[in-house]
Amino acid sequence: MGNRLLILIAVVFIFVLNCNTAQSQYVYTASSRFVRLQEALTPQSGHLTFYNHLDLSTSSEGYVGVQDFIAQWIVRNSMVMDYSVTDNFLLAVNANVYQDIHLLSEEASTPLDHLILSAKLGSYSFANDFFYIGFLTSVFIPVSDYNNIYGVPYTGGGTEVGFNILLSYYADNLFPRESLCFTINLGYYNYFDKDNSISHKETNPYYVSQNSSSINYGLGVKYPTETLDLFLEVWGNTFMQQPPAIAYSREDMAYATLGFKVKPISFASFTLAGDFLISGDKDETLYDDGIYSVYHIFQLPTASPKNTPDWRFVFGIQLNILPLNQLTASVDPRAVELTSENQNADIIKKLEDVRTDKTITVKKIDELTQKRKDIEKNLQLLRQILKDSSSEK
Repeated sequence: MGNRLLILIAVVFIFVLNCNTAQSQYVYTASSRFVRLQEALTPQSGHLTFYNHLDLSTSSEGYVGVQDFIAQWIVRNSMVMDYSVTDNFLLAVNANVYQDIHLLSEEASTPLDHLILSAKLGSYSFANDFFYIGFLTSVFIPVSDYNNIYGVPYTGGGTEVGFNILLSYYADNLFPRESLCFTINLGYYNYFDKDNSISHKETNPYYVSQNSSSINYGLGVKYPTETLDLFLEVWGNTFMQQPPAIAYSREDMAYATLGFKVKPISFASFTLAGDFLISGDKDETLYDDGIYSVYHIFQLPTASPKNTPDWRFVFGIQLNILPLNQLTASVDPRAVELTSENQNADIIKKLEDVRTDKTITVKKIDELTQKRKDIEKNLQLLRQILKDSSSEK
């Protein structure tokens, strides 16, 4: 199984790089333990999670000022909330509350640029609980009238819809949330931008002739510990139907995300990560700069044009609101030591301290109880064999 998994991961990794994947993915759920990808596992029923996501990039020589260059900043902040309706079904909402490309002639999109509504089915295991599969569907609802924006994922003013298949492998099938994880995402995204104008000049609209669409995919690995999670992701999308020539962010690109999550207390964690451009920095937008500009699609930033950032800084804060018992200290399930000298009362007492996930705790207690019964039966059988052997002598 291990060799097959490594071969599968290698194939997907090569596929991702050769397809020249694209611009920044959105954050769809608050409880995700990756930055750009989604695990197939979902939180247990009744979990309510909040996540604040900030990403930014900058170019020190963006615009020519009076005496010196003016930096170009691209800053986005979104707030995400999700709730586990059942053990296998989760609902989420993402509100992009601030988006600013610091273009000299434009203001920031605030208090709301867009909403993303998502539904996730997951935690369906197979192969002896080492593998999990899940599904994510999302609806992007534009709120701001301003679309086709430089430096951020392409939007054409339509209500966008996406669907993803999620596959995760966990090295420990008893405690998957605390084990090494490999995750693969593959999905389809339709921008539904047909008949919408992406021109920046109101008196001269440019209407999209057909819906743009893309395939998005990614590969990630996560190594969790009791207080720190490390993760690496390679992700993006490639356009099936490319946006019009005057669209920003119409290129296929590849990014890698490297970072860590600090978990100082059971109900809060902090993420620090960086997105790094791997390939796809060739600019494919058709600009019409100059005084006779038709659509006001300018090459930006003017002092050092760059179609997409070489890097982004990511900072996130996750708060586990429900259930309330997450506000108390919890014990890492891997810290529970089970030896042949343990008595039933000792085992139960130790497992009762594992409060992070009630359902899994109960399941593990049942499994351990059954294993203990099997061991006791084998010991009883062995005693009987030894007794019979002694009688024959």
